[in-house]
Amino acid sequence: MTSVMLDLETLGTRPGSVILSVGAVVFEPYGRGLGAQFYRNVDKGSCWLLGMTEDQETVRWWAHDDRADARAALKRDQCSITDAVRSFAHFFKTYSGVQIWGHGSCFDVVLIEDAMRRCKVEIPWSFRNVRDTRTLFDYSGFETSWTNEPPTREGVHHDSLSDAKYQARCVQHAVSMIRGPV
Repeated sequence: MTSVMLDLETLGTRPGSVILSVGAVVFEPYGRGLGAQFYRNVDKGSCWLLGMTEDQETVRWWAHDDRADARAALKRDQCSITDAVRSFAHFFKTYSGVQIWGHGSCFDVVLIEDAMRRCKVEIPWSFRNVRDTRTLFDYSGFETSWTNEPPTREGVHHDSLSDAKYQARCVQHAVSMIRGPV
């Protein structure tokens, strides 16, 4: 497996935003199934120490009642942002990651790269190997044509690991729509 799907939960949408959790899963876009998983919750105070910021609109978004389960999960086993990005870089290298995927071209990967720079952690992928789910979904017709049953969503919405796993399965589904089933 050469790809890693990354999902972040944050308190903003711009580089430099506080990161609340990092979730990732190893997968093969042209295959089925998922591989090794990564999950870390981040202490937001460690982000503040690096000058990372919160967007009040995003803070209000997190306060909605339907996100209570996701908020509760964020409070468990927190580590510093430095430990989280170091561990994630190690995870990426350990599983021979080549491509890094995010749900949108200017969110997850851009924000974690900013955090890595702030923490002085070398970014373990080439800029040439950044991939985006939204572009794939658009070109494949994934979100507009449900001729094939889409992957079942499991876990908690807005839990970074649950979201990463779902997004990886959706990439596999969208690729199979373009190339045919494996």
